[in-house]
Amino acid sequence: MSATDPLPGSAGRFGRTARVLAIPVAVLVAIGGYTAAPVSADPGVFGSERRTASSESVPMSSFNGSSTSVGPFRVEVEVAYTDSTVTDGMGTHATAPSGMTYYIYRLNVTNEGSSPAIFDSHGTRGHTPDGTSYANDVEAEVTVAWDYFWDEINPGVTVTTHLMFLAPEGTEFSYVEVSGQSDLRPS
Repeated sequence: MSATDPLPGSAGRFGRTARVLAIPVAVLVAIGGYTAAPVSADPGVFGSERRTASSESVPMSSFNGSSTSVGPFRVEVEVAYTDSTVTDGMGTHATAPSGMTYYIYRLNVTNEGSSPAIFDSHGTRGHTPDGTSYANDVEAEVTVAWDYFWDEINPGVTVTTHLMFLAPEGTEFSYVEVSGQSDLRPS
């Protein structure tokens, strides 16, 4: 097999590239481009539900080892950290604008169900102690995880993926609502 041959069971490089490029665009269009903006506390604004949040300081490392269930998936934080640049290690990267940084949750996602399923991060929100929430940055997630984002995960299989938020430097998240379904709280 040469380096340009498609992988077995794949749609080939063109199919994968088209899918990787089309899905983030569709997600951005569907949610109106709010991927990196804070969600308003005004109930009349899209996705603005406020929840009661802890007023405690929450360092990113306190999420290491945290876990939750989302549908058939067990989601565990391998490591949580911040960085001003994200990359796939092969040349694709994104750099945070001045005054902003990426809040990164490297996850191990295990399909505990009985059939293949897709782990979808749509609807993920990071909630701060003051009640502000941020939508996950799907573009940054695809930059890092383009080779397995939106692929089905077979039962019993664990994949590594990321949840990322682009937020002002110094932001602390008291919890993350994964896929709009389950809260991921510090350990």
